[in-house]
Amino acid sequence: MLAAIESEPAPKLPALSESELCRRAVLFAALELLLHELDPYREALVEKCRGVDVQERGRAVDKKILEAIAAAYPWLSAECQRRVVNADEKTPTAPVRLHSGKPRSQQRY
Repeated sequence: MLAAIESEPAPKLPALSESELCRRAVLFAALELLLHELDPYREALVEKCRGVDVQERGRAVDKKILEAIAAAYPWLSAECQRRVVNADEKTPTAPVRLHSGKPRSQQRY
């Protein structure tokens, strides 16, 4: 297995300037922070919509949250819209949660 991994070429990284990389990192981190803060709201709304397809209700709830974030923080609207459009992607750029999954009171920062 290790030999197979070693034989693979290095991943291709996007050609970004330092300022563009930093700008994207700030957008990503800001949005992730807001999504984390809204996790209790998301969980309650998903629970309220029982009986609906899990993926369908998750997409609908995420869309509602991302639209609310875009309205409150217009400078994040392009990133929110990108995530709504790409919600079905299975890549790290789709909406993800970076926190541990523990309740906020139990998390270490």
